[in-house]
Parts: sequence; C-alpha cells; structure tokens
Amino acid sequence: PYPPSSTESVNHSKIEGAKIRSRVHSIIAMKEEGSDICTAAADGSISSVFGLALRSIHEFFEFNDSKKIAGNDAKYFTSFCQRNASQKCVFDSIKLTDEDVEEVLLDIADAHIVLSGINACTFIRELLNWPGVSEAIADIGGWIKVEYFAKMYAECRLHFASPDEKYVMLLENIDKLVRRLHDDAKKLKCVEKECEDSLTKVWKRFRCGAKSNKKRDLLRKHPYIEDIHIHLRAGNQTRFPSFIAAPRVE
Repeated sequence: PYPPSSTESVNHSKIEGAKIRSRVHSIIAMKEEGSDICTAAADGSISSVFGLALRSIHEFFEFNDSKKIAGNDAKYFTSFCQRNASQKCVFDSIKLTDEDVEEVLLDIADAHIVLSGINACTFIRELLNWPGVSEAIADIGGWIKVEYFAKMYAECRLHFASPDEKYVMLLENIDKLVRRLHDDAKKLKCVEKECEDSLTKVWKRFRCGAKSNKKRDLLRKHPYIEDIHIHLRAGNQTRFPSFIAAPRVE
C-alpha cells in the first residue's frame, strides 16, 4: 500500500526542510555558460535544473523511439534535417512556400530536442560523477523514496492526467538511467556531432550568416530566411550549465 496523503497528526513531527536537503549544493555549483541560461540555473538551483534536464532527456528518448525503423539496429536516430525543404538552397529561382518553411522549422525543432536531450544527459552524468555528490545523496537515504514515488506515478498511470510530468518515470530505476548515460556517452557524442553538422548545413543553405549589406537584398527576395535564422539561433537554449566546485563558506 502507498503512504496516505499528507495530513497533520500528533503522532508525526513536522519535517524540517534542512533535514531532507542534501549537501550537494555545498559541494558543487553551476557555471553559467551564456546569457540564454534558464532562471533556475542563474539562481543556482541545481534541483530545478536537474528536473529540467530529466524533462529534456525524456523528450529526447521519446523522439528517438518514435524514429526507430524495423530492421535497423541503430540505437539512436541520426538522419537530421532531411525533409525536402531543408535540402533546398537559396537561389533567385527558388521560392519556398509557407509549407516548405514549416518543414524547415520542424527539422530545426527536432534537432533541438536531440541537442537539448544530449546536453541534459551530460549535465546529469557529470553532476552524479562529481566527487562527494553520491555520498551526499546517500547521507539522506539515497534514491529509495524518489524511486518509490516514481514507480507509484507509473503504476497509477498518472502520466495520462499530467503528461508534462512524464519524465518522472525516468526515476523508477536511477541505477539503470545512470548506467545508460555512461554506456551511451560516446554514441551520444557522435549523434550530437551529426545533429550540429546538419543544422550547420541548413544555416549555410539559407545563407543565415550573410553580411548586413547582402542580407538586406536576400531578405527582400526571401523574407522567410529571417524566421529560419531566428529558430536556428534558438539552439543556444539547448545548453545546460557546467560545474565548478562550490565556494567555501567561511
């Protein structure tokens, strides 16, 4: 049976936040990678960014599973930006329709799901590998309660009621998740390169890096390039912070 909902009881003392918080924040701190970093990272909330990373990983794994083809043993999908519109180049004789632009933007969005997921994998792998972090988690009881409630979430099929929290199911077996992040690290690095190379090709095909004077003429003939440019630049938001040792408190 699962624990009852939390209600006040004379038999249960109030839980103090300090007693359930690990020492991780005193061991490791996040290093901001750029101006596009999320608010949680800027505030130094590792637990919040951990949740965002899990969400990105789950979305990446779901996307990857949806692309699997029967008879293909490859664990990860690597054919990015392959829609017809994404393969076109900007010439005076070529005009993209609204449907073509939508195809290109879909390809970019798919690639960003992958990059965000891979960066999130690196974030969690490095976090849990940092000296002292595993011990700090073990000091407050490890992952037992987290796994317990993650299994409850899955068994009660709560993802139908709260689909935005489906990533919680990744926490059913922490060891299994961590093992996958370690075992697939090299593969994911290759997938990341394929993904970035594909986005670079799209950038070049649509001349998103054109100099100001040429860009004005280009946008006059092909105004959709601005949308493609903006969506490609949004890739900065797929990054997760790296780590440094937490400053000592005197």
